[in-house]
Amino acid sequence: MEHDGYCDAHIGIGVYSYDQRNPANSGQSNRPNPVADPELSDPTIEKYFNTDAFQRNATFTYGNLGRNTMTGPGYANVDASIMKDWRVRESVEVQFRLESFKLFNHPNFGTRQACRRHQISGV
Repeated sequence: MEHDGYCDAHIGIGVYSYDQRNPANSGQSNRPNPVADPELSDPTIEKYFNTDAFQRNATFTYGNLGRNTMTGPGYANVDASIMKDWRVRESVEVQFRLESFKLFNHPNFGTRQACRRHQISGV
């Protein structure tokens, strides 16, 4: 009997909020100013970070929010397999195989939208 497994786990990737309205007039999206901690103690699928933690930078100035100041949701996946070979004849072999992908069947959510232009920022 043989067995095999694969486990893939990642912590969340870095995320930062940005403003597509370009208040600094730089030709690209700008970072806002942080006014509170964006991390929530109990994030949900509806609100993953505190959207009130950011303030739009003043016209013709840059915001001072750092890059990747928030952490997105993590990712975990487990695949497993069990195999058994039986020799029927000298030249014939039968294999029983049981394979499972996403063994624990739990959701892995993507990184949330952090753009201040959209009304659904943070969801």
